[in-house]
Formats: sequence, C-alpha cells, structure tokens
Amino acid sequence: IRAAVEQLPWVYRVVVRRVWPSSIEVHVTEQLPIARWGKDGYLNHAGELFLSNAKSELDLPNLAGPAGSQAQLMQYYKMIQDPLQANGMSVATLSMNARGGLSAQLVDGSELIFGSGDIAGKLQRFQRVYETRLQGVAGQVRSVDLRYSHGAAVAWVARTAQRDKQ
Repeated sequence: IRAAVEQLPWVYRVVVRRVWPSSIEVHVTEQLPIARWGKDGYLNHAGELFLSNAKSELDLPNLAGPAGSQAQLMQYYKMIQDPLQANGMSVATLSMNARGGLSAQLVDGSELIFGSGDIAGKLQRFQRVYETRLQGVAGQVRSVDLRYSHGAAVAWVARTAQRDKQ
C-alpha cells in the first residue's frame, strides 16, 4: 500500500500502520513545492524532484541545472532568497551551468552572476554593494557580476531602454 501511494504525484511520505483487529491507518504527507524544475517538475524543500502533469497556477521560481544538481540548487536558492527578500528583491530563475557557475535572474529583470565557489561570501558582498551604492537606483541595474575576488561589476540598463519602460 505504501509503495503504491508513494508513486502518486504530490505525495511526499506515506506511513501505513495496521490497527488491530481489522483496520489499516494511512497517513499521507503531501509534497510542498518550493520551485519549478523543467517543464513538469517541481522541487520540494529538500531539493527532491517530483513530476506532475497537473497544470498549476503556482507562482514559483524556476531552478535549472545539470541532472543531479537539484539538491545543491535548492540549498543555493534558500541561501540567496532570504537576504534578497529582506531588501525587497526576489529570485525568478536560478541557473547553474555544467561547470558549476551560478546566476540568478531577479523578478525585476536584473541578474546576479555568482560564478562558482564561495556563494555565501559573494552574496554578502552583493548586500554591501546594494546597501551602499545600488539601493536608490535598483531599477537601473541590468546585472551585477560577483565573480571578482574583491569587488563587483555593475552593468546598467541603457538609457533608451529606461525611457521605453517609462
């Protein structure tokens, strides 16, 4: 019974227990989707992939990377999202390339390029740069490249693109 129920989409965990004399008790814990993975996939809190054909109206970030990188990407997402949210920003897409380079597309359209290694340190550096230099002009930032060892490169939205938005 447990194995059959665990095969259903949106089921995370099943506990089956026999209750004497003639009953069976089934406890089902549903999947809690945190992010999208591919076209029909979702990632739960542990970064485990589950598939569902059901059309969902959930507004979730997209995570993308090489096969087997789901759990690591979920850890990075959790690490990145909370500090960004404290500054009014949110991750729309978090991507990892085949060499482990990480980048985040934010809901406002700007991009954070982390590269690989020391993501936490690069995130702290971004927070310092944002709070001291970028907070008032956040809508004008196209990308922040954090792959440098002691700084960041900021690319600005072109003036014509800014006028088009207004």
